[in-house]
Amino acid sequence: MVGVGKVKVTIYEDYRCPPCKAVHDQLQPVISAKLGAGGIQVEYHAVDMVDHNAGGTGSLAAANAVSCAFQAAKFQPYREALFAAQPDEATDAFAQPDKLISIAKTIPGLDSPAFESCVISKPFAGSIESTYAAQFASNKITGVPAVFINGTQWSVPSSGDLATAFTQALAAAGA
Repeated sequence: MVGVGKVKVTIYEDYRCPPCKAVHDQLQPVISAKLGAGGIQVEYHAVDMVDHNAGGTGSLAAANAVSCAFQAAKFQPYREALFAAQPDEATDAFAQPDKLISIAKTIPGLDSPAFESCVISKPFAGSIESTYAAQFASNKITGVPAVFINGTQWSVPSSGDLATAFTQALAAAGA
């Protein structure tokens, strides 16, 4: 959980998912501004939905790596770098630990033996799978990205200015 505001935003995302990157690119400036102003708190859940739907292991590996980055206090820079380096969904390039480690080398302070070990050993894989089972396999959530504001799922518009729509939804919630 990041931030101290009274409005809670919960985001479920998959770093192998092109729509997740598109929504991230539009919402992140709003999230950063609201966090900086103390208006919201944000909870992120990295999931492996693409792996479940299209096969592969890159979503799980990337979700684990972002958890390793969180442990190293480098979550947001690594999250940004993962989305910036997102490969074609079909290539499953994030399944290769070397790819995830090479992305970490671009972030000061994250290029470490501890991070590399964490990426390779995947200690967070079980909790990522549990999140998927609890939220997606049970049909509580049907797709990613999934954005909740104070526990209510925000219907991400399929077109238009997402940042403005999100800002308006946050304002309606009191942020």
